[in-house]
Amino acid sequence: MMEMLRLKKDPDENLVMEFLMEAKSSHADSVLLRSTEYSMSVRLKEKRDSGLSGWNTPQIENKDLLARLRKSLEKGKYIDVINFAAMILAREKMFVEQHF
Repeated sequence: MMEMLRLKKDPDENLVMEFLMEAKSSHADSVLLRSTEYSMSVRLKEKRDSGLSGWNTPQIENKDLLARLRKSLEKGKYIDVINFAAMILAREKMFVEQHF
């Protein structure tokens, strides 16, 4: 099975596959969290490297992030959906901590 993983062209997909294979010996929630965290991190880096930033600044509003989340959902870009949801959640938490 590991040889089959090495044949995949996308090294990120290999890592996700390895995480999924761990499901036999780990709790599925743990595998889900590790593989999703990795995929989120890779996608955030891709976007950062392309020049996008600022989700945590006042210039970007939650409604803008929500619109991008919805567009990503329509396109089936689920890691982007998760990332936008996480940004909104983090911004809401920051707001609460700053004001209360």
